Amino acid sequence: MIVTHRTKRTVAAAGFAAAVLAQLVVAEPARADGVTPFACAEAGTHYRTFSKQDLHIPLGIDFKSGPGGTVTASIQYNFSTTISVSISATVSTSAIVASAETTFGINASVTASIGSSYGYSHNITAGKYGHLQFGNWGWRMGVEKYVYDRNCRLTSDVTGTVTRMPSAASWGYRYWETSS
Repeated sequence: MIVTHRTKRTVAAAGFAAAVLAQLVVAEPARADGVTPFACAEAGTHYRTFSKQDLHIPLGIDFKSGPGGTVTASIQYNFSTTISVSISATVSTSAIVASAETTFGINASVTASIGSSYGYSHNITAGKYGHLQFGNWGWRMGVEKYVYDRNCRLTSDVTGTVTRMPSAASWGYRYWETSS
């Protein structure tokens, strides 16, 4: 479905680009080496990100306490987390991060690091076990890599998943409860 959508946009964009290119070629003749001075403005590799979901990227220990009461964790740490992409093509992670930042208005990073000490405490529901795990509050999202040649033809269109994109600045504990 994404490819179909992209193809329809590409056909429309290519038609418009061809019309503009035809006007430019009339106004500017080919050079002696046979190269038209005005090529496709969209030529090259592009990335599109979509369907962003919040994601806690866990690092370190799962602190568990209970049943009932309070779970408390305090750590001193130097942590780092890195983007992870699942796609059947070679990609530029920095270009994907730039696309995501533009599309979603987020402050993302290829690699995020932090060093500090941090404590957190949470009340546990009676009869349940509480868990705390430190990590980075990042994202999961879809990614599309597409390539236009110099004639504005779509030559490659691959879709995949950014399985883990760390936030550049959002770190903290995730809390959850279990029955055992």
